[in-house]
Amino acid sequence: MTQQTQSLELQTWPIDHLILDARNPRKNDDAVDRMCASIREFGFKVPVLARSGGEVVDGHLRLKAARKLGSWRRRHRQNPRDPV
Repeated sequence: MTQQTQSLELQTWPIDHLILDARNPRKNDDAVDRMCASIREFGFKVPVLARSGGEVVDGHLRLKAARKLGSWRRRHRQNPRDPV
């Protein structure tokens, strides 16, 4: 079996360019303060996964916390399945 891998491009975008998906099934607004505390203690370690248009695929909670903390830029990985 041959396995193909695509490399992900890590980019830094202005935080306002990233768009939360209203269809995200997780309702975790009550966890934002805990995520803020974690980011303060350990830093922002896991980038947000977003499509080329800025729609967040993974990392909604991290993005909400970053916005609350006033971070203006966030690293994100572009979804390799997303056509450019």
